[in-house]
Amino acid sequence: MVQAALRDTVSGVDASLEPMSPPAEGAAPASASDAGEATATLAKPKKKDPGPGGPVFKALFGPGTTYFSIAALAASVVMPTTGLGFVLCWFKNLTGLPCPGCGLTRSFACISHLHFGEALHYHPFGPIIYAVALTSVAAKIAGEARRARLAALFDRHRRLASAIYWSLVGSFIAYGLVRLALVAHDPTLFSHV
Repeated sequence: MVQAALRDTVSGVDASLEPMSPPAEGAAPASASDAGEATATLAKPKKKDPGPGGPVFKALFGPGTTYFSIAALAASVVMPTTGLGFVLCWFKNLTGLPCPGCGLTRSFACISHLHFGEALHYHPFGPIIYAVALTSVAAKIAGEARRARLAALFDRHRRLASAIYWSLVGSFIAYGLVRLALVAHDPTLFSHV
């Protein structure tokens, strides 16, 4: 059955590759709509399908996120809750101001060491991002069948997942910009970050 489907597909591709006879010199297209359709077809590239679960699923549970999550979670277990003693953030090193993500590394370390109050003190989005990292790793460990069920859940609720995802991303950026403006006005604020 699969071989028959492949054979039909291949023969369909072969037929579409057969050369067409060129129009007579100076001849106009069969109709104006044919010319417009050909131009419209060429002008509109097809949207790439993000795959099962949609773009939010891919962003949260894709291989890049999963492997980064494994590294971040492992580092947070061995890292002291007070930080490494030097600033990791290139933005803060250049400007002296915190970026939207400043404090996340220490927040992760605090959560791994079960110091939840301190984690929120360093960055209020730390627990949310930590939970996403844990979920990403758990989805990888759970196997393809459970991962496919999770992707199906995201497919069924694609609009809701997208709304929640972009709300959190927007809130994260807004928090970072407000904190940046406050620190620029009063450098003693958020001095712990």
